[in-house]
Amino acid sequence: MSWLTSLNETYDNFAKSGLSDKTDPIIQVGFIEKNVLFTVYLNKDGAFHSASKNDKKTILIPSSPSAAGRTGSPTPYPLYDELRYMAGDLSEIIGLDFNIYFENYIKALRDWSGIEGSPCALSILLAYLEKKTLTKDLQGSGCISEKDLSSDSSKEKIYKGMVEFRIYDESAREFVGIAEMPDIQKGWRERLIASLGNVGFCCASGENVPITDNHPKLFGNTKLISSKDAQRIFQYKGRFTSADEACTIGYETSEKAHNTLRWLIKRQGFSHFNLNFVAWSKECCKVVQPADDFAGLFDLDAQIELDTAEDYSKLIASRLSGYQKNPAYAPSKQVILIGLEAATPGRISINYYEELGGNEYLDRLGRWYKNCFWRINWYGKDKKYHTGIVTPSVDKIGNTVFGRDAMISASRDLRGEKSGTKLIRHFYLDMLSCIAGGRRMPIGYTMTAYHRVLRPQSFRDRNGRWQRNDWIDCMGVALAMLKSADIKEEYNVALNEQEKDRSYLFGRLLAVADVMESRALRELDSERMTNAVRLFTAMQQRPASTWLSLELKISQYKSKLGIASRKWYENLIDSIYNLGGEALSSNSPLSPRFIEGYHNQRYELLNKKKEN
Repeated sequence: MSWLTSLNETYDNFAKSGLSDKTDPIIQVGFIEKNVLFTVYLNKDGAFHSASKNDKKTILIPSSPSAAGRTGSPTPYPLYDELRYMAGDLSEIIGLDFNIYFENYIKALRDWSGIEGSPCALSILLAYLEKKTLTKDLQGSGCISEKDLSSDSSKEKIYKGMVEFRIYDESAREFVGIAEMPDIQKGWRERLIASLGNVGFCCASGENVPITDNHPKLFGNTKLISSKDAQRIFQYKGRFTSADEACTIGYETSEKAHNTLRWLIKRQGFSHFNLNFVAWSKECCKVVQPADDFAGLFDLDAQIELDTAEDYSKLIASRLSGYQKNPAYAPSKQVILIGLEAATPGRISINYYEELGGNEYLDRLGRWYKNCFWRINWYGKDKKYHTGIVTPSVDKIGNTVFGRDAMISASRDLRGEKSGTKLIRHFYLDMLSCIAGGRRMPIGYTMTAYHRVLRPQSFRDRNGRWQRNDWIDCMGVALAMLKSADIKEEYNVALNEQEKDRSYLFGRLLAVADVMESRALRELDSERMTNAVRLFTAMQQRPASTWLSLELKISQYKSKLGIASRKWYENLIDSIYNLGGEALSSNSPLSPRFIEGYHNQRYELLNKKKEN
């Protein structure tokens, strides 16, 4: 129950701090945020004035536990609801029976407006709705057209559209929303508290308060806490005879927790692939998120292009020391992390939860950034790509592990039910938990990325053109992953000209052959694959025999180079070969350090301009 307690403390701290007056408040207990399709304007005497159709508009409306948790039963919201609840003439126009919806809504509204001292706006709204002209008025205003009633899908959009009402206020000389009126909000809170019964022990707060077993939906139709009807046999699998025996939670505790969690994820969390992940402090301060992009997190601009690991480590240390001055990261303060996964459209579960000190949280982030980095492309504030030493974002790592096409396909799977989407969802949860925990990169994802790099021919666009830049970028991310995951080897972003590791040397040789052929043809940025790239996979599997074959293939290109340039390349190849000696005659497969040698040597040749 610690997650419920933490969310409730966050809600209470938010209200006490005065932040509730800001533009992005946490929703109050007893209210819910809804998208509104129709806005109806009434005169002060309740006569219809006009109506409008909204594209994207959200408002807060009064809510009850039964209405917020409804999953099919015609249980109305207290004030505003869908058109099928509020329009008594909808059934005859649309051709479907919605009488039970309208009757339940009108009965609830009559009960509220009939209370002594209830707001007069309720009586005005009730009098208008009892005329049963709402649908006709919307048609007359052009909000509902014949096209809207031409198909079942368009009809559903209409009858499930929320309706709000605004009454003309002479003193303010404008139309005021009924749900925005202070006496309506105060009256609903008093009615809600009076209607709550079933007092019991709340397992989260430890107090005797009104208990609820009908908890609100978190996102869409997904519920975090639910107990189905007790009529089903073996509903509790023999452990309990009722839901109350398993756990009891107070209504206010549940509302505060759900509203706060929804607000936190919307405000600062990661929400994609039916996965939600957020880190927060109980004092409502914004904290660094595991999914934050490196360039945005450390305020990198186009002028900061780190070229050495030392400069990168200094930048990380200085930026994190700046964050440590924030009160949210004090050792006495807590940072809470929660990860939620929606495996099905109606259920969402907590798959990750942790509470830790703010200072420890920063230390974990620092360990992640200092372990996982390489020279790759990053997106600057100038909306352009730059090359430098950075930590790859989770999205970049995902593209490297699964491929861009798989990521695009998963992003389009809105229900998150495809097997590929589920795999990517679990990947993101693993990665975010690794970042938050300061752990090293999982070796399974790392080797998947490495084996993708070994197949350069697979990096093609939809027109079949080979994409060298995508392949090189993927290689850089894979090397960052290897640097973090492989504790037996020490990977360095700078070229080590004294390294005698056999795999590293074969990578260097392949890079020299690749760049030499490209420059001989003056096609360094062309779509054409060089012989070195074509033999990349074979080089990793059978390096000695593949290199002999490659030397024969590139010999014809040496003649196209100048004498000095050709001599320079030959001397470089000889110097690399002399470092390896007899080890380079072995034909056994190469280790992942093969791509480290290739990547570093290629960068050195293209950027350091050692060639005469």
